[in-house]
Amino acid sequence: MAFGHWHTFPMPLRTDFPRRNGYKSFGELRGHLAQLKVKNAVIDGEVVCLDAEGRSIFNELLLRKGCPIFYAFDLLYLNNRDLRQLPLLERKEKLRSLIEKGGLPDVICEKYVEGPGIDLFNEVCQRNLEGVVAKRKSGTYATVSGWLKIKNPNYTQSERRDELFDSFKTKQKALPPIPKKPPVRTRPLNARAKKASSR
Repeated sequence: MAFGHWHTFPMPLRTDFPRRNGYKSFGELRGHLAQLKVKNAVIDGEVVCLDAEGRSIFNELLLRKGCPIFYAFDLLYLNNRDLRQLPLLERKEKLRSLIEKGGLPDVICEKYVEGPGIDLFNEVCQRNLEGVVAKRKSGTYATVSGWLKIKNPNYTQSERRDELFDSFKTKQKALPPIPKKPPVRTRPLNARAKKASSR
């Protein structure tokens, strides 16, 4: 097994360089990602805001107060080649090489630990991180059913998270109401009704 830790606020970001990124909130980060020297790529990862000790701070990301960092987990597509059927560790090696060559200050390639993950999980809990994700090192990206997410039961940033989301939503501009469509008739009109409607 290969274990990697995650911080908080899982936000899978599949970034198709350079034009098709849907996360418009992170303009500067999107611009940096587009500088990677590739024809095209799809990277699975997460946007986080880190404190001085490298821990993700949920509020900073949600309220757009901190500097966003892209934490890259996996490389699914590169230069017109689908990599999802390659073993996990091979995809991670290609991802590491791509990120290192890019030299971008706000893009981090996730590290992983091979073997039993008990010591890693204990360290994650001690540092007040959210948990770890265990994956088969030979697994393809299609075998997500083989992934195991192990949460830190004492993770403090999970407290009041629903309240924070609700508070954030109320600050967003309300969308206009959806116009009502006229009812659709499910049965054809009978002869009498047709004659009346033609008058």
